[in-house]
Amino acid sequence: MSNMLGMYGQNTGDSVAEEDYPIEPGWPAGFIPIAIHTVDDDTDYIGNADAVCARQDRLWAMAKSSDELQAFQNRPDVVQVLTTLTANCGENVTIDNLWVIQDALLIEVHFIHIGIILAYLF
Repeated sequence: MSNMLGMYGQNTGDSVAEEDYPIEPGWPAGFIPIAIHTVDDDTDYIGNADAVCARQDRLWAMAKSSDELQAFQNRPDVVQVLTTLTANCGENVTIDNLWVIQDALLIEVHFIHIGIILAYLF
């Protein structure tokens, strides 16, 4: 929420007190809250890729039983990647739960040099 507050907290004079925002002690002048999540998390099939969805579960089960996915996950390079991730993450990483560490991997791939620079400087 703090990022959203920074984005929408400017008082540009376009908003009207008591119409667009309340006049309350401590309320930032001009701040108009914008609803981001307007659907229950468990039924948000657009913004929540991890929403409970029986169809998604059935399709994933079908995909996992396909020859293509079986061949992919049994390739030596894929087995090696999952083995390395399991060793480095401290938990068993499989095709089923690889998505859990996706953000951490993305950050490390793109920003690992920042950690090296900071370690050098400080």
